[in-house]
Amino acid sequence: MLPLEQRLHSYEPLWGSWYLGRRLYSGSGSAVYELSRQRLDKTLRSVVKVIQIRGSEEEMAAQLAKAVDEIERMERLRDCPYIVAYLEDMILPCRDDRGTIISYDVLIRMEYLTCLADDIRDGHDFSEKEVRDLGRQICVALATAHSRDIVHRDIKPGNLYRSEDGRFLLGDFGVSASAGEESLLQTVAGTTAYMAPEVILGNYDRRADFYSLGLVLYQLLNGNFLPFMDENSTYSQREAAIRKRRQGAKIPSPKNGSELLKKALAKAMAFDPEQRFSSANEMRFALEGRRLKKKKAPWLRTLLVLVLCIASGAAGFTAGQYLLPQQLAEPLAQGTDFFVSGIDEEETVVISTYEVILQDLTWEKAKVYCESRGGHLATITSRKEEAEVLALLDEAGLEAAWIGANNLNAANGFQWLTGERFSYAAWGTNEPNNAGEGEYYLMLMNRQSEGWVWNDSHNNGLEVFDRSKVGFVCEWDEAE
Repeated sequence: MLPLEQRLHSYEPLWGSWYLGRRLYSGSGSAVYELSRQRLDKTLRSVVKVIQIRGSEEEMAAQLAKAVDEIERMERLRDCPYIVAYLEDMILPCRDDRGTIISYDVLIRMEYLTCLADDIRDGHDFSEKEVRDLGRQICVALATAHSRDIVHRDIKPGNLYRSEDGRFLLGDFGVSASAGEESLLQTVAGTTAYMAPEVILGNYDRRADFYSLGLVLYQLLNGNFLPFMDENSTYSQREAAIRKRRQGAKIPSPKNGSELLKKALAKAMAFDPEQRFSSANEMRFALEGRRLKKKKAPWLRTLLVLVLCIASGAAGFTAGQYLLPQQLAEPLAQGTDFFVSGIDEEETVVISTYEVILQDLTWEKAKVYCESRGGHLATITSRKEEAEVLALLDEAGLEAAWIGANNLNAANGFQWLTGERFSYAAWGTNEPNNAGEGEYYLMLMNRQSEGWVWNDSHNNGLEVFDRSKVGFVCEWDEAE
């Protein structure tokens, strides 16, 4: 079977007039490319998300059903201006020499947008107005999705976008789920760094989306760091920070933002779902500094009867009728039962997902970028993990990429940022050699004579390669 990009070129022109451009994203099982076409002397742009479906016949059927479900949800939400616009799709079978289907390529064309994660990578400093605009517009998106019984479940910078006209949009409904207003979800799904505490227990509702959105807004007001984290946080400290939130520790206020905005975020990120906003519109109004008007019940006529009063030597009764005003507030959605302590981390099935970032950064800046998005520079502790990462690098056409280990403490040798055991390595010939000293950072490098090998390098080691063929690999712990 041809590599992905060659297959995509073989399908051109896509939808009759679109041609493949640069790769914008490369992850486990999917990729996003720029598309372009000409209208007279004007170049039009859009993007295509490609979901690669492989495996046994049963596995492919399940993956295909999931992809179609994602498309149909996007179709149902296409009228909202704050949800990434679905435009069209196609499902293309890949066959072997005997005509047997061995995989599928699912193509979804969408509008061209800038990812919020790219803004973070580029060091964009979000003003309070931008944070408010982002929050209220994504609340409109959530109100639309929730009204159609769709819970997003994976709100994070990588799934938020900005249009050329300044709108913020919510995208990627790949792990979204159907749930009515009174329904609870049990499947653990999403990115662990942005999960609401109750999600890890598998008993939650749409209010988990408000928590995740609150975390993103908090991050943008807090120097691009999540609660209890800063630029000096180690991987183990960041993991401890996530556990602290899960166990109900009070989240400190972000460094920036007005008191009104901080108060709204505190409510969105309340540990107890019952203490959060009851609807996306209520959260939107709070971010705007307004209150959502509650629906008022009609005046209730209540009959109060004074019962018989019996006293020795006398009998009688008094009756009275009173008209009492009563205003009934809009009820909160059904609460979620969960506990604070005793969370069994071993029961949660966590998978690693990878993304190749096409950017010439130093190792230290690449590390901060991955961490600011709730992940970390990728680790490789087995041949299987290496094969998955290298396949992504080959698809992206890279020559060199940073991964998450360094030798800053030379006495201990190279160590993974995550604290995982450094039990597997594929060093190139005569590596590591710390040539000229200062080669403390781990790189994957594609050598003409050896293929992909591990190499120790300087902090700015990517500079010696073609800038269009370098980057780094981020990794996230996610659950499905």
